[in-house]
Amino acid sequence: RAKALSKHQTTLPTIDTDGYSVRPDPNSSHGVWEGWGTSLAWWANAFGDRDDLADAIFTMDSTDVTTASGDTVNVPGLGMNIARYNA
Repeated sequence: RAKALSKHQTTLPTIDTDGYSVRPDPNSSHGVWEGWGTSLAWWANAFGDRDDLADAIFTMDSTDVTTASGDTVNVPGLGMNIARYNA
């Protein structure tokens, strides 16, 4: 089980699960994250006309979203900036 780094700790923790160890290498680069997002394949067809859901998913703004039962809840925006759609 990984432990949180203390403010004085200079090495990253090793995670050991069933004999398999993983140790992050802070000196290694595996590329640059260009963003994060979602596939719109199934839910875009079902919810594509919902501006409230689009705002909640693709902005960083808090948004009032209407639930299936008709209630309104305020949710934080996820700020996704990549979308994939397979027609």
